[in-house]
Amino acid sequence: MPLLTEQLLQYSNRYRSFDDHVQAAFDESLYIFEREYDYAASFKVISDALEMVEAGVTDRFVTSYEKTREQIRFNNRKMTF
Repeated sequence: MPLLTEQLLQYSNRYRSFDDHVQAAFDESLYIFEREYDYAASFKVISDALEMVEAGVTDRFVTSYEKTREQIRFNNRKMTF
């Protein structure tokens, strides 16, 4: 979850400069991430904000993350044989 949350935080940069809600969510999410280490809560804060400006963005990131993770597992299995 930390990696996926970091990706969403980075992605939010495209909206932060002109959307105060995304900026506030970024600040809160980053605080939760860096100070409280509650990655699930941090993910929820930033994903909720991003969904308001770009519907479906969270699902796209989750799907991409899962595909990448599956590809890494597959490649690791091939290397062990």
